[in-house]
Amino acid sequence: MRMLARCAFDDAQPIRGTLAQSYFESRDLWSVAMEIEDIRFHPACPRESGEHPAVVIAMRSISSRAVTAVQRLFLDRQGRKIGKGMMLGTCSGAAMQLQPKIGSTLHIAEGPETALACIAMDHAPTWALGSTSLIQTFPVIGDIDRLVIWADHDPLQKIGGIWCRPGHKAAGVCMDRWLKAGKQVEVETPKREGWDEADVWSARCARL
Repeated sequence: MRMLARCAFDDAQPIRGTLAQSYFESRDLWSVAMEIEDIRFHPACPRESGEHPAVVIAMRSISSRAVTAVQRLFLDRQGRKIGKGMMLGTCSGAAMQLQPKIGSTLHIAEGPETALACIAMDHAPTWALGSTSLIQTFPVIGDIDRLVIWADHDPLQKIGGIWCRPGHKAAGVCMDRWLKAGKQVEVETPKREGWDEADVWSARCARL
């Protein structure tokens, strides 16, 4: 799976002038996405039901920065997203490192759109992890002293017989680990249920 992920990323192309540009423009994220080399476009990316156009984002090992997985955002012929993102490869211990680490603060979010919105709002550097489970298991990084978790404000869901908000739960588990390591941690969540920071950014852009 790791090799398939690497091949999908290597075969992908820059996003300018593609359906990926149309998608990010529709989310008011193009000015940020266009600057990130790890975000690419694949016109016929493999998936279970065949091949489809997709945004392909590298997921790099946190320890080595090698590409071990990719996040795929499948698009229709009008550049609209089809379903949820799908990861391929070895995702554990990896992240969409949309910006290089600078200084001792790092921001993390679940989806790449949410992370791009954080960057657009001048919260940098920001990485995307792709799922609540990867936020929950996000490892302590030695040279990062302050972690900011941009959690989705998920509706209540029953998981394992317990009602919870998945985004809040994952952020809490991650926060506990980092606090025990002596780090500073902040959790930010939109006030509106069902929203993430990408929704906040879109609403802000709509008011301009």
